[in-house]
Amino acid sequence: MTDIKVIKKSGVSSIRLTEVITKHKYVSKIISDNLKRIINNSYSHSAHTKTRGEVRGGGRKPWKQKGTGRARAGSLRSPIFKGGGTTFGPRFSKRLSKTNAKSVKNSLLAVLKKKKNKIYILDLLLDKPSTKLVNQVLSENIKNKNILIIGSKDKKIKQSVRNLTLVKFVDILSLNVYNVSTSDVIVFTQTAYNKYFNIDEEKKIETKAKKKVAKK
Repeated sequence: MTDIKVIKKSGVSSIRLTEVITKHKYVSKIISDNLKRIINNSYSHSAHTKTRGEVRGGGRKPWKQKGTGRARAGSLRSPIFKGGGTTFGPRFSKRLSKTNAKSVKNSLLAVLKKKKNKIYILDLLLDKPSTKLVNQVLSENIKNKNILIIGSKDKKIKQSVRNLTLVKFVDILSLNVYNVSTSDVIVFTQTAYNKYFNIDEEKKIETKAKKKVAKK
């Protein structure tokens, strides 16, 4: 079993990593598929050219069909004329590729399993945002790494780390495979860790089971 460090203001302790990660089956194809989807969807696809039908003007036939000696033409907005439309130019089309929620969750768990030795928990209660305090706590335990902090409504911690160059804060609802795979260290806040892996619900089930055993 793998133990992970819990970083506190007073010191460092360790807990057992949840079995949701350790028992998950690692499949590289799910990770690569989700990474490709995220990268492709991040492109703006803003380049757009106009065809001859979209360029303003060109409604009148420039010269008569026969008798001039010139090649026949129906519009000055034909691609062969200056100021005309563009043939085979880039066209704006936002094609968002989608995937099901189960695949997204499985890919996240697969990446977290691969980085299980680089997962930390930050158990820090702040009265007010403090960049100095959070930086001090992180730098004492994690040295010169790209850190991804995963939070859940942790506004004070988010405000505390926004000026730190090697630290990025992501809310648990916005978490994706790209964020996790491009970071050296994954730091869950205590609330985010409990919420994402349903730790509180597991504890309730355990206490209920213990009470039933005690009654017997």
